[in-house]
Amino acid sequence: MIAYLGSLITEDRRCEKDVKRRIDIARSAFIKMNKILTSRKISIDTRKGLCVCCVWSTFLYDSETWTFAKIATKALQAYEMWMPRRVLEILWTERKGNNEVLQ
Repeated sequence: MIAYLGSLITEDRRCEKDVKRRIDIARSAFIKMNKILTSRKISIDTRKGLCVCCVWSTFLYDSETWTFAKIATKALQAYEMWMPRRVLEILWTERKGNNEVLQ
């Protein structure tokens, strides 16, 4: 496995490790901005814009080279729902569906 220009290159050319690594990097970026992104004093639209600008762009860096398998797709979808649930402070015990959260 080799790190080249911010992405991991493996011998088998799979992207699961790179996707998981990018998720970890984006989560740490989110956690660093947690007070701002979960603040009730800032409008939801502004918080969403900050997420897209600072966190989502960190995650999607070099994503055009990924070849998706089922595992990587599930990890991406899980992270895609984790971020709005954290911004809106929706607990997993509230049992809200993904479509309801995205609306």
